[in-house]
Amino acid sequence: AFTLRAPQLARQPGDESLDLAKPVFVFPVGEAASEGGIELWEMSSDTAWVSPQGDEVRLMGDVRADGPGTDGMAASMRTERLDVFPRAERARSDERVTVRNGGSIIHSGRGLRMDLANRHYQFLSDVEFRYVPDR
Repeated sequence: AFTLRAPQLARQPGDESLDLAKPVFVFPVGEAASEGGIELWEMSSDTAWVSPQGDEVRLMGDVRADGPGTDGMAASMRTERLDVFPRAERARSDERVTVRNGGSIIHSGRGLRMDLANRHYQFLSDVEFRYVPDR
């Protein structure tokens, strides 16, 4: 469901969850995931927790998520916390999130629900939108 790199990993003996320092995750998504993992989201943070079954990943502190895309249209997200559900290809946050599509379109808001496979996202409140045309 994902690949991960981290300089430090600790498995909790009680429930076998993982605690990570400075992790970098790569999540394959969408139809392409079953055909070689062409579409990838790369996500990093200060710390992370992974559930024992690997079906939930909690990224915490300086979260950076960079999604698939071509011709400068890749999406990137910045927040302080992001919960990712790799099997469901979904992510959510209750924190302030900034999403940049390409270099020109910037959205931000508090609370986010996202389908990673089709890059469909919904902000829950305090939404701001800015379009900065290329010059």
